[in-house]
Order: sequence, then structure tokens, then C-alpha cells
Amino acid sequence: LLAGWLENAALCLPAPDVLVGMPQHPAHLRRRGFNQAHELARALHAATHIPFRPDILVRRCDSAPQSSLNAQLRAATVRGVFGVAAPVSGMRIWLVDDVMTTGSTLREAAQTLLGSGAAEVCALVIGRTPRVIA
Repeated sequence: LLAGWLENAALCLPAPDVLVGMPQHPAHLRRRGFNQAHELARALHAATHIPFRPDILVRRCDSAPQSSLNAQLRAATVRGVFGVAAPVSGMRIWLVDDVMTTGSTLREAAQTLLGSGAAEVCALVIGRTPRVIA
């Protein structure tokens, strides 16, 4: 169901070369037992046949939980945590995640991919938390 929603929402986007789920650090993955972003990307792959490449983007550091942090602190905790483990030169990438809060994590991941030569990165998320304007 969720993959269908993502597919429908992405109809206006240029077709990607690959799908990449937002990675978790291996220690976090062991604690949680699954990666929800990878599961969404895998389901989107099954629906669209767009290649799913969980090996491209890696999370090098197990950053602190961000739920209690403001936008500025969230951006600081994810700075430099991602790495690219496979060539992405010229690729159009759909970066899949479950929820976007401030966008800090998605922004950092996209900048890492673009900095490694990706031509374009589009974020696909199931949910977006409301912006809090103080």
C-alpha cells in the first residue's frame, strides 16, 4: 500500500536510475531488527522494477536519537555521517525514507550523494511532520 502511494506521488518526477533507502548504522539496525526505509524502497522496487541499491549509501556513524532535538541540533548531529560505497556518477536517485521531520538527515544524505557525482537526488517519504513555527 505504502509503495503504491510513493509510486503515485512520484509520477511527476523524472524516472530514476536507482532507489536508495535511507541507511541505518549497523549497530542501530541490530537493535531495531529492520530498516523501515529499506523495506519501503524494496516494496517500491517490486512495484516499479526500478533497481534497488541498498549498497550505495552507508551511515558511517551511529548518531544520537534526534526526537528531542531542534532543527539546528538535528543538522549538526548528522553532519558527515553518510558515505557513498558504490559509484553514483551521473545517476538519478530516488532516496526513500519513512518520515521527514526537519529534512536534516535527507539533506545530508542527498548532499553526500550529489558530492559523489550523482546527477539528481529526489526524496520520497511517506509522512512529513508539521512545521512548528515559533
